[in-house]
Amino acid sequence: MNMSIGRKINESVPAVILGLIVVCTLATLGCAPTDQVTRVEQNQSQLEYRLSQMQTDINNIKKQNYAALVAKMDQIKVQISELNGRLEKQEYLQSQNDKKIEELNRYIAIQSQRINDIVSDLHRIARKVGVKNLASRPVTGYQEKPASGKPFSTMPQVPAPQATQSLPISATPQSASSAPTTGKPAVSTPELEYKHAFQLFSSGKYEEARKAFEAFMNKYPDSKLAGNAQFWIGECYYKQKKYQEAIDAYQTVLDKYSNGNKVKDSMLKQGMAFARIGDTTAARILFSRLIKNFPDSNQAMIARKKLEKLSGKTQ
Repeated sequence: MNMSIGRKINESVPAVILGLIVVCTLATLGCAPTDQVTRVEQNQSQLEYRLSQMQTDINNIKKQNYAALVAKMDQIKVQISELNGRLEKQEYLQSQNDKKIEELNRYIAIQSQRINDIVSDLHRIARKVGVKNLASRPVTGYQEKPASGKPFSTMPQVPAPQATQSLPISATPQSASSAPTTGKPAVSTPELEYKHAFQLFSSGKYEEARKAFEAFMNKYPDSKLAGNAQFWIGECYYKQKKYQEAIDAYQTVLDKYSNGNKVKDSMLKQGMAFARIGDTTAARILFSRLIKNFPDSNQAMIARKKLEKLSGKTQ
């Protein structure tokens, strides 16, 4: 009996052990998915935290860059405002200087004309009394090339003092007090006729001056003063606000008298005439060409200012 009991025990032990193994395996299999889910959730939480930190860092960087950009823009605005202030001040001072220079050159031109009148009267008187050793060439003065570089058409009209009016060219000693200062010269020479036409222009008689310059051109087409006379024809038209006619007259200077001393003035005034009729494209081309061909001239300096104003209007 004892042996049968022992045999049963021996037979039941492997069964118990097998059962325990099965139970442990099932327990293990049941626990494994829970641990994996936990780890996945932890990893997801960490990723979300890192993403949140990165987003925070990006926002901070954006704020810093934006703040720096705003500060830089404010600084640039201040600098631009200061530069504009300096430029306006410089332009004001330059305009005041230009006015003074123009008035001075105008005064010099008037005095030069009076000297010419006096010299002409002396020549006439000398011929009457038989004196032949006086110089026959009149004083030219500064009437053709003002120091400011601007043509006389842009200068203010400064009336001559009444107490010191000069004698006219055609006046005799007996009738000098009653003759006009712009009378046509009695002795016809290219220089005197040119000076007569210029006197008309200086007196504001632009229509008469234009006709006088045209008559000069017809009578003396090969004169060394022909290019200058053609330029003043354009100036007469410009003063009369006949800008298209002025443009054509200036173009004649550029085409026929390209080696004369009125090329720079003609390019400048032609550009100004184009601007007056609203053709800003042609005006820019003329000003740019003047600056390129004569960069160091006074006319180029004026053209740069005109070009800047035209550019400012188109912005």
